[in-house]
Amino acid sequence: MLTGLIMLIWPEKSLLVVAALFGVWLLVMGILSILRAFTAKELSTFRRVFVGIAGLLYLIIAAVCLRNLFTSLTLLAAVIGLVWTVGGAAELASGFPRVLPVITGLLSMAAGIAVFLWPKPSLLTIAVVAGIALVVIGLIQVIYTLVIRRRATHVEMPAA
Repeated sequence: MLTGLIMLIWPEKSLLVVAALFGVWLLVMGILSILRAFTAKELSTFRRVFVGIAGLLYLIIAAVCLRNLFTSLTLLAAVIGLVWTVGGAAELASGFPRVLPVITGLLSMAAGIAVFLWPKPSLLTIAVVAGIALVVIGLIQVIYTLVIRRRATHVEMPAA
């Protein structure tokens, strides 16, 4: 619940934390890829070179993202937009002519395109929706815990 409240109160600052975590993740992936390129004996030389180049690209993108968190957010928005657009197109194509997959595919594609066109408001909206979801889930968990505790105190244990 607390994380959700923080996201609702400070959605822009929450996004900056996500951007920093995204940059750190890219940095770790770059380091691991480069280490794998030097240590993975099961890979062919061509694959090891390819993994090493990918690791260098991870490191370059991580440096750019960590230097400017807004760049990181833009990149994150592009990834989200791409995933939603491609995922929606795949769902549309695989579900046609059934109605529900077509509707969800179109909605996913529309959301992906919206994130591409308006990354900052889209990410703020995602942060607020995620914050609301976390608060609601937290409240449900608290209520559920209280109900279980109440039931546990009213249950009589059988004599041994």
